[in-house]
Amino acid sequence: MGESDHHQADSNAIEKVDGNFLLAPRAFDIPWGKDYWRIPPETKVGEPAAQSSSLKWIELSSSVTVVPGKKYRISFRLGFEPDAYGYEGTPVFLMAKIGKTGRHSWKRLKKLEKVPRGPIDTPDDNDPFEIEVPSSEVSDPTIHFGIYETCAWNSKKGLLLYSASVKEV
Repeated sequence: MGESDHHQADSNAIEKVDGNFLLAPRAFDIPWGKDYWRIPPETKVGEPAAQSSSLKWIELSSSVTVVPGKKYRISFRLGFEPDAYGYEGTPVFLMAKIGKTGRHSWKRLKKLEKVPRGPIDTPDDNDPFEIEVPSSEVSDPTIHFGIYETCAWNSKKGLLLYSASVKEV
């Protein structure tokens, strides 16, 4: 992957409000993002979604620096275009870790396997994904997180990334 093919996360696309973070599509590192994604130029949450074209895997990652000793809830607002294909039954995971060398926590995003058309928040408040940042011995209080699908390798198209949030709970 050449440097020019990769969409680099834009920190200006992360809004911090009262210890919570809202991430617009431009806030994510996206491999082959310039070739296989239409990423809007806006950096504000609520602007147009990023749209995938032909993909073999999903990898959308970002990071935020948080306060040690707190717990955070991570969620994505995603959807699918009407002509989306290749996602039915495909396992997609939300993964996160504290610091670059931390241990991964993960959750399978089963709602996406049913290819919902409207924007949905996943995971939702009924089955949240939360990660606790220890209060001591944390040299890097950064949450590195993203959604990933790397197993199927089937062609897929039409994923919409609207935003993500990292909220203190």
